[in-house]
Amino acid sequence: MIAIQKNYTIVAGKQLFYRRAGNGPVIFLLHPSPRSSAMLEPFIALLSDSFTVIAPDTPGYGLSEPTGKTISSVYDYNGFIYALHQQITEEPIYLYGTASGAQLALAYAITHPQKVKLLYLDNAAHFDSAAREELLKKHFIDISPKEDGSHLTALWQMLADACLYFPWYDKSEENRFADTVPPPTVIQGIVNDYLQAGPNYYEAYIAAFKHERAEKVQALKVPTVLFRWLGSPILKHIDALLKHSFPEHISIVETPADMGQRYRVMKETIRKSVSQSGSR
Repeated sequence: MIAIQKNYTIVAGKQLFYRRAGNGPVIFLLHPSPRSSAMLEPFIALLSDSFTVIAPDTPGYGLSEPTGKTISSVYDYNGFIYALHQQITEEPIYLYGTASGAQLALAYAITHPQKVKLLYLDNAAHFDSAAREELLKKHFIDISPKEDGSHLTALWQMLADACLYFPWYDKSEENRFADTVPPPTVIQGIVNDYLQAGPNYYEAYIAAFKHERAEKVQALKVPTVLFRWLGSPILKHIDALLKHSFPEHISIVETPADMGQRYRVMKETIRKSVSQSGSR
């Protein structure tokens, strides 16, 4: 059984939490918001027999303190990634991100291409301007505490709908990606992450939506793998991204809908690409 270490460090005067496991080349994993690195533990464990896996909680999420500054862009998170990177190793890293974490990883690789050996983007998408504006207006509900507790029931219902539809507020069949709602224990875990992040849970999420553009991926200078997860809630938006043309150093790998199989395919893709990069 792989032991996943739980660590705290200080970045720019703020407490940052991260999970660490394994030995070998260093790979950072960046989680979706407003979740935390806890949701990546199965993937951390899977990769840890080949890599030193570092999975931080983004500032303001999980067990990491907020930055204390207004977040207006995914590039506002570059500093925390860079600082943790330098604490772990001065060598370039392998970098994986999923959903909003993919946009943080993308921004870091654009800003510091010399610091990233290979980039892996999972649940990275493209939204046109109209879709983006609609999402920014409708996707995020107010979860500020209410005297009658109605913010809790509203959050629960929104997350239950989000387990079936994307976007959650449009329950048309074309937006359905699942047939059944997960067990209450699963929804409760997601609710807990939202409440832990607090009323500003949407900061990294909104910054990511604003950055979900094909031209950002096209600007990459580092070797990159785009994962096309067949079970993704945003698959049609991933496909909207993949319709664009990309430089030769950007490749596409399809992963199965099943979560376990998906992780295994991603691990093998990462392991193989790292091996090939080391032999060049």
